[in-house]
Amino acid sequence: MKINQKNYAKIEEKIHISQSKFKLSNKKFRSPDRLDIEIVKEITEIIKIQKKIKNFGGEWEYLNNVKKSDFIKSLKNVEIDKLYFKFANLFKTDASYGLVTPYWKDIKKDVLYKSQVLRDIDSAVEFSGLKNLNEISTKERIGNPHGLLIGKKVVLPDTPRHYYFCKKIKKFLENKKKVSFLEIGGGYGGLINLLSVNNKIDTIYSIDLFEGCLIQYYFLKKNGQKVNFIFNLKDFKKGSINLIPFNLSSNVINGIPKCDLVFNSRSFSEMSKKILNSYLNLINKKIKPEFVYHENSNYLLFPNSERHIEVIGNDFYLLNKFYELKYLNISPFSGGLGRYREFVYKKYKL
Repeated sequence: MKINQKNYAKIEEKIHISQSKFKLSNKKFRSPDRLDIEIVKEITEIIKIQKKIKNFGGEWEYLNNVKKSDFIKSLKNVEIDKLYFKFANLFKTDASYGLVTPYWKDIKKDVLYKSQVLRDIDSAVEFSGLKNLNEISTKERIGNPHGLLIGKKVVLPDTPRHYYFCKKIKKFLENKKKVSFLEIGGGYGGLINLLSVNNKIDTIYSIDLFEGCLIQYYFLKKNGQKVNFIFNLKDFKKGSINLIPFNLSSNVINGIPKCDLVFNSRSFSEMSKKILNSYLNLINKKIKPEFVYHENSNYLLFPNSERHIEVIGNDFYLLNKFYELKYLNISPFSGGLGRYREFVYKKYKL
């Protein structure tokens, strides 16, 4: 008897037994400190060089036009005082909408929110050997994070997942001496920040929308990382984090050096099919990594939506020309109502 799939497995979302033992970070805004001001001034100089913020369709065009419109406007007009505030409070303003799950203003019940973070910490403990919460905590002065309060630090809701990805990526690359890594759609830079403490990963590249690169620039610089913003081919630097806006000319994008592993989390599915295929072609024909590792939706959460139309992970056909799917797993983390899956591809041997 032939069996057709009717439903999808997902991680159970329930109240965590320890949620009452933890507090959440406060909801107050903070004033910019000296380093905030210094970094934002650098960002305004980058804006003057790059000049344009473009939309490329998909879910992110809607987010920029509706949910993040005030942040985008402040960038376009270089409203310096507003930018000081928005970056100093990155995780509590519209600047981080869509980059953190959930957005802090969308949190309805503290019990459910704490439970989500604690469940994800449990997953990081079980699958990645997490032993100390300080490994996944962010200082309060770095973007005023929201999440689980641990002393004077905060566990952001996505950091346990970033820790898990970080450990897995290091495992894939453990037999190499010095490696290079490319993330496509790096969010606020949480994964890259964790990877950067590993001396084995020599050079990091991150492609994102221009405004996404600016957010990563702030977060990574505030964490003391060595960051390099790319405008031209000659700007690439080994031994640094290279931030690459997607709207640069094709010769710059195609000039990204070959990497050992390419990673994407949750944004491939949210792109228009045209943009997604341009990235997959870049991976296949230019970057040519040994591994492609991504976590994306594998079923449509909103099948009748006219706007939120995702490309599901099983339909990333262009990867199959050059890569073998080594395994497909359910993601052990919250978010997305259980629709996310891990895909790991390895390059075919010639």
